[in-house]
Amino acid sequence: MKSSTKSNTSTPISIRYHFLDVIRAITLINMIAYHALYDLVYLYHISIPFYTGKAGYLWQQSICWTFIFLSGISFHFGRHPIKRACVLTLSGMVITLITLFFMPELPVYMGILSFMGMAWFIMILVQPLLKKLDPFHGFLLSSVLFIVFRDINQGILGFESIHILTLPDWLYKSHIGFIFGFPTDSFISGDYFSLIPWIFLYLSGYFFWKLIQKKEAVLTFLQKGNIPFFNQIGKHTLPVYLIHQPLLLLLFEFLF
Repeated sequence: MKSSTKSNTSTPISIRYHFLDVIRAITLINMIAYHALYDLVYLYHISIPFYTGKAGYLWQQSICWTFIFLSGISFHFGRHPIKRACVLTLSGMVITLITLFFMPELPVYMGILSFMGMAWFIMILVQPLLKKLDPFHGFLLSSVLFIVFRDINQGILGFESIHILTLPDWLYKSHIGFIFGFPTDSFISGDYFSLIPWIFLYLSGYFFWKLIQKKEAVLTFLQKGNIPFFNQIGKHTLPVYLIHQPLLLLLFEFLF
């Protein structure tokens, strides 16, 4: 991830936070591995017990939490936010169309890229408000809201086994409600990240960066970790993400 600052001569200086690129790359590699096993289990019906158990669930959650949190951080480095939002949204639509054609039994609606695109548009709109919030209070509030709304897709407020409140059924009757976190009983998606609760985790990453961006020791540490292989993947996560699933399906079709 790269940001810009100015020298004493007012010349922009480009700073690359290599450690963030490495974390993004490792997270993306984990995501590709997870999707590969997903295809094997649900498309080719191969039994992988750990994947369908608690271990697989924790693995999946660690991937999406890290990816979305880092995406909130990366909003600060976007030089063309409207363009970025449009590219992500269109990429999400492409994923939906591809899965409708090749995997009609398990299409992707409101996948990770669609969520990212909408999140960028929302962040652009609410920037004036976010800039007025104290970073610590913003981070704390968004983190608490994410925990409270974590299980909203299942019709409740709460986090995992912590059940706070059951939400009324009428919230889950609209066919477009899945965008906001209120899917109908018949809704199916191979990859699903609704605006609620994930926008709050995204905001947590956004405010986290504002908390640390003036801490020189932390920024110096984040500039380390220049590992070419991981850094290149971390710099090009979108194209890698877009091509990985078609390549996996071609590989499995060849093998099986």
